[in-house]
Amino acid sequence: MRLVISVVRACAVVALVAAANLGTAHALSVDDLMGRWCGDNIFSVFTRETLTVKFLSTQKERVLRIKQIIVIDQATIKVIWYEEDGGGATDYVDFTGRTMAMAPQANGDKGPRRAFHRC
Repeated sequence: MRLVISVVRACAVVALVAAANLGTAHALSVDDLMGRWCGDNIFSVFTRETLTVKFLSTQKERVLRIKQIIVIDQATIKVIWYEEDGGGATDYVDFTGRTMAMAPQANGDKGPRRAFHRC
């Protein structure tokens, strides 16, 4: 009987710890941006040094060099580009692990909000 009670207690503790961890938000980091992303007619690969974009309609590829990457308020990852590659910055938001979005850009040729998913 003692063994049964010990097993039940251990299971209850494991269940409580698991439930507590489910409510814990994932801390956003630069690593969440790294890797392959697909969007409408676009394929992108982020590294810490570059963003390589391939436009699927034309098969043209563009490589943008990254000057700095900053995580802001655990909600936004800001990428700052080298001046020679257009300069300015782009904000990436709404990370879920499988999806994210490029926030609308106020100026420059960065464009409107764009949705991406892991590919």
